[in-house]
Amino acid sequence: MTRTARRRTESRPAAPPLDTSVPAAVFTVGDHTWDYGVLATVRSLGRLGVPMYALVPAAKMPVLSSRYLTAAVIEPTTGGESADDLVAAMLRTCDRIGRPAVGIAGDDETAVLLAARAADFAGRLLLPAVAPTLPTSLASKSGLATLCDQTGTPTPAWCAPRDWPEVDAFIERAVFPLVLKNPEPFSRLVSPGVARTTRVADVTELREVLAEWRPGDPLLLQEFIPVECSEDWYAEAVFDDDAEPVVVFTGRKLRAYPVDTGIGTLSEAAPNPALVALVRAFAAKIGYAGVCDMDWRFDHRDATYKLLDFNPRRGAQFRLFQTTSGVDVVRALHLTLTGRPVPPGAQIDGLRHVVGLQDQRGYLAQRRAGGAAQPPFTHRPVERSWWAGDDPSPALAFTADLAGRAGAMVRARLVSPRTRPGADAP
Repeated sequence: MTRTARRRTESRPAAPPLDTSVPAAVFTVGDHTWDYGVLATVRSLGRLGVPMYALVPAAKMPVLSSRYLTAAVIEPTTGGESADDLVAAMLRTCDRIGRPAVGIAGDDETAVLLAARAADFAGRLLLPAVAPTLPTSLASKSGLATLCDQTGTPTPAWCAPRDWPEVDAFIERAVFPLVLKNPEPFSRLVSPGVARTTRVADVTELREVLAEWRPGDPLLLQEFIPVECSEDWYAEAVFDDDAEPVVVFTGRKLRAYPVDTGIGTLSEAAPNPALVALVRAFAAKIGYAGVCDMDWRFDHRDATYKLLDFNPRRGAQFRLFQTTSGVDVVRALHLTLTGRPVPPGAQIDGLRHVVGLQDQRGYLAQRRAGGAAQPPFTHRPVERSWWAGDDPSPALAFTADLAGRAGAMVRARLVSPRTRPGADAP
C-alpha cells in the first residue's frame, strides 16, 4: 500500500453498526435558525443511513436543506405554548414517522418534555429511563445549583432572587464580578430576566442591567470566575438506565463570543481523567440516564473544577467528540436505545470544532482586548458548525439568511424616522 493510499484509508471515518431500520427524530421549540447542533445531529446519524426526522418551528431553518434529512414537520412555536400543545406537535412528528424512533432533544425545553411526558410517547419514541423531573432541575440554573449543593459538587456562589431585598442580600456576601443568567427553560424564551447572559463588574453595573427586571421573573446571579485565573472545559456523555457511563468525552473551550460569557466558538477535544471522574460521580449521585452536555470551569485559585451548566441533551458542539470507532454521543445514544453495544474506541484528542463567523468575531474581540488569540483558521482536524463538503446546502442557506438580515439592517438605517419620506410632514 502506498503512503497516499494508507493516509486515505486511515482518514476514512469508522461506521459503528447502527440499526438503520430504527429512525431518529430531533425536536426543537422556538427560533433555532442559528442552532448548528440540530444540523449536526441530522448529519451524524443520516450519514450512517438512519432515517432522520425533525420538528422545527420555521421553514427558514438551514437544516431543512440537508441531504440527510428525511422529512420535517414545521410547527410554529415560541416556547410560550402550553405543555399539552407542544407535546401534541411532537406527537404529530411521531405520526409522520409512523414507527418507533429514537427521540433526541434539540433544546432544553424538549428535553424537559420528553422526560416529564414520557408516557405520552410510549410505543412511539425510544427514550432513556430518566426520572421525569430530573431534566427540569438540571436545565434550570437554580435547580442545578441546588443539586450541586445537595451532592457536594463545587459550583460558584449563587442566588435566585425573587425580589430586590434578596438581590441586595446576595450583593453583601458575593465577590464581584457576577454573571446574570436566565435560569429556566421556557421562561428564558418568553419572559427573560435579562436579555442574555451578562457579566457585571460592580454594583452600579448590576443595577443598570437589572433596571427593567421585574421581581418574580426568573433570574440567577452567580459569582464569575475570571478568565485570567480559569480554564473552561466541556464534558459530553451518555449514561445508561443504571447511570453507568456508555461514553464520556472531555475538551477545552479555547474561545467564546462574547468573550467572557458567550458560546464556545473554538474548542478542542482533550483528555482529562480527573474531570471524567467528576462527571461519572455526579451522574451516579443524581441517577442520570441519557445524553448530556456539561460546562465546567477549573478555578486556579483553589484548584477546583466547578460545574456551571448541565444540559440534559446533546451539546451543539457534540461532533467535537468522537472515538476511533466512529462513535459520538448521538450515535452512542442510538446504539444504546436500540439495544446494540457501543464499539470500544479511544477519544480522538486534538480534534477541533469551529463556529465560523462567530469565531472570527471572537478572535477580533480577543485581539482588541489585547489578549493572545489563536487564528480562527486551523490546519488541525476540524469539525465545522455549518460547512460540510458532503452536505453544502445548509451552509449556503445560512449564508443567504445572514446576507438577508444584513441587508434589512442597512435598509432600516437608511430609512430612519428622520429620513423617511413624509416623516417631518405635519
